[in-house]
Amino acid sequence: MRVNFLCALALALCLIAIPAYASEIPEGFSLCAENESLRLYANAENLAVVIEDKATGSLLHSVATEEGAEGANSTWKGFMRSAFAVEYFNNRSPMPERVDAYNGFPTISFSNAPNGFDAIISYEKTGITLTLQVRLASDGVTAQIPADSIREGEGIRISAVYLYPFMGASKPGDTDGYMLIPEGAGAIISLQDNRGKYKAPYRKRIYGANIGIDKESTSPGAGGRSLLAEPVEASVPVYGIARESEGLAFLAIAEAGQYNAEILSYPNGVVTPYNWTAFRFIFREQYTMHTTRSQGILTSESDPYLRDIGVRFAVLTGQSANYSGMAQAYKSYLKGKGQLPQKSAEYRTIVDFLGAETKKGAIFDTVVKMTSASQMGDILQELLDNNVGAMHSSWKGWQSGGLSGSYGSGSAKVESSLGGNAGAKNLLSRFSPNDVIVSLQQDFLLANTKRLYNTSSDIAKTVSQTLALKSTNAQPFDSLYYFTPSKIKKQVSKFASAWPAAPISIPSLADTLFSFYSNGSVHSRGETAEALASAISVIKDSSPQVFLGQPFDYMWPLADCYLDMPMYTSNYSYIAAEVPFLPMVLKGSLPYYAPYANFEPNREEFCLRMIEYGALPSFLLTAESPEGLRDTNSDYVCSSQLEVFLPAIVEYSGIFRELSEAVGSSEMSSHEILASGVSRTSYASGVSVLVNRSGQSYGDLDAMSYKITR
Repeated sequence: MRVNFLCALALALCLIAIPAYASEIPEGFSLCAENESLRLYANAENLAVVIEDKATGSLLHSVATEEGAEGANSTWKGFMRSAFAVEYFNNRSPMPERVDAYNGFPTISFSNAPNGFDAIISYEKTGITLTLQVRLASDGVTAQIPADSIREGEGIRISAVYLYPFMGASKPGDTDGYMLIPEGAGAIISLQDNRGKYKAPYRKRIYGANIGIDKESTSPGAGGRSLLAEPVEASVPVYGIARESEGLAFLAIAEAGQYNAEILSYPNGVVTPYNWTAFRFIFREQYTMHTTRSQGILTSESDPYLRDIGVRFAVLTGQSANYSGMAQAYKSYLKGKGQLPQKSAEYRTIVDFLGAETKKGAIFDTVVKMTSASQMGDILQELLDNNVGAMHSSWKGWQSGGLSGSYGSGSAKVESSLGGNAGAKNLLSRFSPNDVIVSLQQDFLLANTKRLYNTSSDIAKTVSQTLALKSTNAQPFDSLYYFTPSKIKKQVSKFASAWPAAPISIPSLADTLFSFYSNGSVHSRGETAEALASAISVIKDSSPQVFLGQPFDYMWPLADCYLDMPMYTSNYSYIAAEVPFLPMVLKGSLPYYAPYANFEPNREEFCLRMIEYGALPSFLLTAESPEGLRDTNSDYVCSSQLEVFLPAIVEYSGIFRELSEAVGSSEMSSHEILASGVSRTSYASGVSVLVNRSGQSYGDLDAMSYKITR
């Protein structure tokens, strides 16, 4: 590795301008920036940084030491000691190679900049060049690589880039604490010694799998909010590490390039003895190019998805050096950018209804009526008469042909057996909004494979130009297509014209992100995110309220309500605890609801989990027996009639109305795990909720119970 003369000159100027500080700073680091609370030190050799909290003297290191990397092979040793790493493909192999501050022998040109430094990184052998810009911010440090600084050599294709992957990394015994990952509503991985029992890391793409590469995703049934849970996604571009014994933590936020990035979290013993977590920013996808129907060759995209990439490391100390502090840091970050809406905290129980489904017939498909407009109105009135109170009720499967049969039709006509358009209009106007808000559910994303489309412009294709499919594992439609964003926007506009003032519930548009091939070019996930947000904005302009299913964070400003908040994770063995990171971010800003309670096998534990997370209840009902849904795409609905669930709905309404009245519009300030299954959720108003989900009492708190304290 060669460090040129400019590097030495910049360091000398830096030392003249700002005196060196703190003997604990490792050799080779120089002070480059300082503000009221933090100091930033940099090493010109590998671009590592050390962040010092001035109040406590705590130090946050960004790389492993040479001694700490001892025993690793050269590839991992360089990675662990570097501020960056670049993966790339060459014409000789389909598998990526990786270079960093040591491997690949880069030339690094370091120069001081206001509040930080710039570094031009060049690899002579591959022709790869990029610029790393590091700045000290009021809350931490930012690191960015501008798109216009990235160059590739002939026959070289950049695959992915890491920025400070070993920030805050630790070995067992270094410190107590955990790594926060955005799995479900939130989860933590302990920093304790795992003794080599874990063999694979946590690895998930932010904003879900990319069907533009994977070709086929799996969904347990069509129709939105189903019984069987898909693997939960990483819905926010963050991770964190808390070094509890040092009173030091940070939250990493992917500020740029997040739409095509993934989170890697390695517990100690997986490849290295370190616990570390990082973003991997993907520039080129690797996929199988099909040469026959069943065979293909492994290749990568020819054109890169070049864009700015950047990470903000928000430093947290003292009482904020935990996952509660991380949630507050992210909440403040979103508020500062105007990306966190302030919606009504008025309590409502969600009671949704399935109108009709599609069943395969001997010659023609038939429609199975489950809940007509008048039946839905009568059930809602009965719930009001039983003092359930204010509700929000979404009607799914109201279109001609039934729920799954209507996918892709673009029809805004109401199924005649449900009362037609006249019956729907009567339903929408039957109740005062103070009592019941009735919305129409519409899925603009999925398309029935039995219909005819213009596959060049309407149906999303993978980058290998095959039709992307969503498997349902159900009948009569075992798979569905995905519409392209342009087609989605046309469908949205058509609905907005037909039902201009109707509240709407959208189950899947805000929780799906993909790249796709169309009309001769590949469109990135970043483009898709902007296009889908634009489509929802069309509805937002005409509809008084828009309810979104599991919306990704960039969709939150468009939502009036968050549906299907994950209550559990995918239960990976290395997850030490599930924590309400998302609820702490959203509480007091955007109302959020748990999945349908009537499908939960352990309803008592589920209710306590909702209380702990501050989530609100929802139910799915039908007027007719769910036996009629056998052999349909909604056959997961096995119990749904009012006579079965009226007691539960009334009980939940009482429990969560009391909680909502106690909490009001207050934000969730912290969450603590007091013992296994026992937690305290605290609110800014001074109210705390103690929850015991364990099988034994905790102090004066009985097993499987909760208590509100002030």
